[in-house]
Amino acid sequence: MALKITLKPPEKFILGGAVIAKRRCQDTFVVENDVPILREKDIMTLSSADTPCRNIFYVQLMYIDERNLSEHHKAYWELVKDVAEAAPSVRPMLKESARTY
Repeated sequence: MALKITLKPPEKFILGGAVIAKRRCQDTFVVENDVPILREKDIMTLSSADTPCRNIFYVQLMYIDERNLSEHHKAYWELVKDVAEAAPSVRPMLKESARTY
């Protein structure tokens, strides 16, 4: 069963460490602190990770699954290494994208 929360302005609630606030009488809310957020439209599923580079992106789990960060981090670097060996021309792009991790 899903949980439905109704907020009245300026109510707030905490969800997994994120402070969620309702502003005015809009249907939107504000995340008031620095927490990992991944919108549904930006989530890559396992079935859509069908190329080596998309597999790297699939390890976005590093971003949202802190408990298993070391495992995801290891998988990420293995995938980056494999892609760099298979296509050396993409190494500069891999270096640039890896700076965030």
